[in-house]
Amino acid sequence: VSSSEGVLNQRKDAGLSYAVVQVFENGKPLHISKESAYDNAVATKWGYCEYNGISGWICLSQCSVVVEKTAENKLAAESIEKVELKAECTEDAETAEITALDKDGNAVWTIKDESKGVAQNSKFTDLGVSEGKYYYIADGRLKVLNLCDGSEAWSVRGVKGNSGKIDADTGVFFTAESLSGDIFVYNCYGMKLEEIKNPTDGSLFPVVEEIKDGKVKISYIEPDVNVFLSMEGEEIKVEKE
Repeated sequence: VSSSEGVLNQRKDAGLSYAVVQVFENGKPLHISKESAYDNAVATKWGYCEYNGISGWICLSQCSVVVEKTAENKLAAESIEKVELKAECTEDAETAEITALDKDGNAVWTIKDESKGVAQNSKFTDLGVSEGKYYYIADGRLKVLNLCDGSEAWSVRGVKGNSGKIDADTGVFFTAESLSGDIFVYNCYGMKLEEIKNPTDGSLFPVVEEIKDGKVKISYIEPDVNVFLSMEGEEIKVEKE
């Protein structure tokens, strides 16, 4: 689900006139088993899905397609050693060049992304790689690329953070906002799991440094403080150094 409203209604049948049976937040993965005919009222098709024992229809223009893995794609993804994101500003826009490199440092694929307007902080945030996908944020939108060829797997609006990193094993990623110092935790589909208000005594400009041994290190400046996050079950423990 990647709705412009942040949530998406599932309806009893394919059409806006039918009753809402449940509501999904952005980032919710759903399996579409069949599609309706084109609906002029919403300028798209409706998709049928079941969740929590409830079945119904959702508007497909408010969703992003997740590409399934294949053996060929898996082999291509495994040839990638790392992905680099380089951003630069012009007078009226910021452009990012994203390049996947093989073990010999050769470029396997390169894509460009552009965001209109210039902000105080970069509009692009490199998150890293997990499960054959490359993750980054572009002007508040999580974008996920297939590592095998750089094609877009899915994207979701409403993701915050000027610095971030993804846990390669779990797909959970952690971001931090420069000017507020707040920390955010999301799952791999961009669904917010936790929001932590600035845990320091006024330090700002946090940088998510690393994820190691189950701990996330976030460094603040003005004044300098290190914050460590660790997952304990479904709870997040915050420590300061």
